[in-house]
Amino acid sequence: MLTTLDLDALACYSEAFSTWRDAVATLERKGATYISEGGLKQAHSAVAIAQAADKAMLSWAGVLALTPAAFAFVLLEVLSG
Repeated sequence: MLTTLDLDALACYSEAFSTWRDAVATLERKGATYISEGGLKQAHSAVAIAQAADKAMLSWAGVLALTPAAFAFVLLEVLSG
């Protein structure tokens, strides 16, 4: 049940999804870790980017009632009048 009032939130969700998708594609190409110049195994920066985007998507999904819990809350509000 999205309305025109939700457009900015939907845009933010879409931006987070795009960032997440790009980070995951990078990880698929380059791997989640690399060996630094000092010989240490390091996480690729795309790991943190994907995690942050995933967190943002979950947050915006709640705002947009795209999660089951958020949808149930909205449904209860609608049904109770």
